[in-house]
Amino acid sequence: AANEFHLGYADLKAMARASIEHSFLPGASLWQRMDRYAHPVAACARSGAAPDSACGAFLKSNPRAAAQWRLERRFSIFEQTVR
Repeated sequence: AANEFHLGYADLKAMARASIEHSFLPGASLWQRMDRYAHPVAACARSGAAPDSACGAFLKSNPRAAAQWRLERRFSIFEQTVR
Protein backbone atom coordinates (compact mmCIF):
# COMPACT_ATOMS: atom_id res chain seq x y z
CA ALA A 1 0.00 0.00 0.00
CA ALA A 2 2.82 2.39 0.84
CA ASN A 3 4.62 1.86 -2.45
CA GLU A 4 1.71 1.25 -4.79
CA PHE A 5 -0.63 3.95 -3.49
CA HIS A 6 1.95 6.30 -1.95
CA LEU A 7 0.44 6.10 1.51
CA GLY A 8 2.36 7.47 4.45
CA TYR A 9 2.68 6.11 7.95
CA ALA A 10 -0.25 8.20 9.23
CA ASP A 11 -2.47 6.75 6.48
CA LEU A 12 -1.45 3.19 7.26
CA LYS A 13 -1.96 3.78 10.97
CA ALA A 14 -5.45 5.18 10.36
CA MET A 15 -6.32 2.19 8.19
CA ALA A 16 -5.15 -0.27 10.86
CA ARG A 17 -7.20 1.54 13.50
CA ALA A 18 -10.28 1.64 11.28
CA SER A 19 -9.97 -2.06 10.49
CA ILE A 20 -10.36 -2.96 14.16
CA GLU A 21 -13.01 -0.30 14.82
CA HIS A 22 -15.17 -1.68 12.01
CA SER A 23 -14.36 -5.35 12.55
CA PHE A 24 -16.83 -7.93 13.76
CA LEU A 25 -15.13 -8.18 17.14
CA PRO A 26 -17.72 -7.96 19.91
CA GLY A 27 -17.73 -5.33 22.59
CA ALA A 28 -17.23 -1.63 22.94
CA SER A 29 -14.51 0.46 21.39
CA LEU A 30 -11.50 1.72 23.30
CA TRP A 31 -12.16 5.18 21.91
CA GLN A 32 -14.67 7.82 23.00
CA ARG A 33 -14.87 9.02 19.40
CA MET A 34 -13.66 7.12 16.37
CA ASP A 35 -12.19 10.26 14.78
CA ARG A 36 -10.12 11.07 17.88
CA TYR A 37 -7.81 8.25 18.77
CA ALA A 38 -6.18 10.24 21.55
CA HIS A 39 -9.13 9.93 23.93
CA PRO A 40 -9.82 6.46 25.30
CA VAL A 41 -13.00 5.67 27.22
CA ALA A 42 -13.11 6.81 30.85
CA ALA A 43 -12.13 3.38 32.21
CA CYS A 44 -8.81 3.56 30.35
CA ALA A 45 -8.19 7.30 30.30
CA ARG A 46 -5.72 7.21 33.20
CA SER A 47 -3.83 4.08 32.19
CA GLY A 48 -0.30 4.35 30.93
CA ALA A 49 1.66 1.67 29.12
CA ALA A 50 -0.07 -1.04 31.14
CA PRO A 51 -3.78 -1.01 31.90
CA ASP A 52 -4.79 -0.29 35.51
CA SER A 53 -7.43 -2.45 37.19
CA ALA A 54 -10.44 -0.50 35.82
CA CYS A 55 -9.04 -0.52 32.31
CA GLY A 56 -8.04 -4.17 32.59
CA ALA A 57 -11.61 -5.10 33.52
CA PHE A 58 -12.95 -3.05 30.59
CA LEU A 59 -10.54 -4.70 28.15
CA LYS A 60 -11.34 -8.16 29.47
CA SER A 61 -15.04 -7.69 28.76
CA ASN A 62 -14.58 -5.96 25.39
CA PRO A 63 -12.54 -7.92 22.80
CA ARG A 64 -12.68 -5.00 20.34
CA ALA A 65 -11.16 -2.62 22.89
CA ALA A 66 -8.55 -5.23 23.86
CA ALA A 67 -7.46 -5.55 20.23
CA GLN A 68 -7.29 -1.77 19.94
CA TRP A 69 -5.20 -1.56 23.13
CA ARG A 70 -2.74 -4.12 21.75
CA LEU A 71 -2.52 -2.24 18.44
CA GLU A 72 -1.80 1.05 20.19
CA ARG A 73 0.87 -0.63 22.30
CA ARG A 74 2.51 -2.00 19.16
CA PHE A 75 2.36 1.44 17.52
CA SER A 76 4.07 2.91 20.59
CA ILE A 77 6.85 0.31 20.59
CA PHE A 78 7.40 0.70 16.84
CA GLU A 79 7.45 4.50 17.01
CA GLN A 80 9.98 4.45 19.84
CA THR A 81 12.33 2.27 17.82
CA VAL A 82 12.25 4.30 14.60
CA ARG A 83 12.74 7.77 16.07
